[in-house]
Amino acid sequence: MTLKRPGGIWLVLMLASGAALMIKLLSPSVVQVVVTDDVVHVYQIPNVYTAGDVLSICLFSAALGVSAYRGLTGERVLLAKGVGKDIIVTLLKEDELRIYKLIEGSGPISQAEIAKVTGFSKSKLSGVLDVLEAYGLITRRRRGRENIIACSGT
Repeated sequence: MTLKRPGGIWLVLMLASGAALMIKLLSPSVVQVVVTDDVVHVYQIPNVYTAGDVLSICLFSAALGVSAYRGLTGERVLLAKGVGKDIIVTLLKEDELRIYKLIEGSGPISQAEIAKVTGFSKSKLSGVLDVLEAYGLITRRRRGRENIIACSGT
């Protein structure tokens, strides 16, 4: 898992929920007003949180946690169309790059052969190939009971 700089909606949500959480924790919400004759006394009762305070603190904490997690560890998404392969290849993880280089160097190759060469399990290999296919780097063709993997340019 690689960390990245949070951006977009996750950054806004993280900042907003963090600020709201700090305000809620630092500001007292329970105030006692006492009226006697012509004098009004206002007393703040410190360190007392109502059920609404506790609920809002829980919600802001959850929003802060989710936005921080999604913003810092979210999946890489290519938004631009027509991004070159050389740029996409720089975003690949180590295992993805290893398999892509193998496919690129050997030409069309069966998925079973890739599993033998790399030693990856079928499920891990399938997941990596899904990512490479989503990036548009490879194509999968069915031939009988096996998949033939090739670079999308070939």
